[in-house]
Amino acid sequence: MASIISAGTTSGTALNMTGDTSGVLQLASNNGTTAVTVDTSQNVGIGVVPPTWNTGNALFINSRGSAIWNNGAGNTSLVAGAYYNSGWKYSNTSTPANRFDLGNGNGTTTWSYAAGGTIDSAVTFTEAMRIDSSGNVLINTTGAYANFTNYNRSAMLSTGGNTAYGSYSFTNQVSAVNNSTVTALRFLNPAGTIIGTGAISGVVYVYVSGGSGANAYNATYALISAGNGTTDTVLTLINSHVRGTNPVSSVQVANDGVTGGIAVTITYVNNSGVVNGGYSVVGFTGILY
Repeated sequence: MASIISAGTTSGTALNMTGDTSGVLQLASNNGTTAVTVDTSQNVGIGVVPPTWNTGNALFINSRGSAIWNNGAGNTSLVAGAYYNSGWKYSNTSTPANRFDLGNGNGTTTWSYAAGGTIDSAVTFTEAMRIDSSGNVLINTTGAYANFTNYNRSAMLSTGGNTAYGSYSFTNQVSAVNNSTVTALRFLNPAGTIIGTGAISGVVYVYVSGGSGANAYNATYALISAGNGTTDTVLTLINSHVRGTNPVSSVQVANDGVTGGIAVTITYVNNSGVVNGGYSVVGFTGILY
């Protein structure tokens, strides 16, 4: 039952109100067709009576299928095919469930899915992708298995569900420092240890701009490592181009100086007029295993 405010289509039924003590409010149109239901927990259903959400508040839309939910603890979800009542439950039978979570209380955004099940039974979601609070994009894994602290816009695709290995694509920007060698990339996990066996296979892209912008170097390298530090690591130049005076003395692979892992370093020429005020952007696409 509910207290109802109804809009009719004739002068005699233009606005009608009936009341009860259920604490539920309904708005009706077209001579009594329920349009909106507000339950006693302030959950709202449009075109449908909302299922019971025992935490936070939800706006549920049509046929118990789609909802916007805020759990009251820093998370807002866009949900299809599910609702939350002491755990996630199916809102329909044989309909897959999908969930897009904003915030998660820690600044992480996630996308999750589940195959169809039985209405009101428990849903087991599988996370498909996330953007963590550092801006890392992670596909089919929940942890950033490369140490990209201060390294920007990283992405990972785990292989065969094995979260120790993966396909990566990421970039990093470092300042150009006259007559110095800087570490542009390091291949480590969040604990600061080597990923998997430390083996790497991929392509490194390098762009270096001198301070004036008139001097620049860009190049593509193949990087292959057998996983034994730098002993069996090869960085091979594929192609390169120089504009003006080359600000780069060399691009090399080296021991990262911390764990014996692989690092890519850039050495700048000894010419402050060419180098100072410049920067390097370095990218990697490949697999770590």
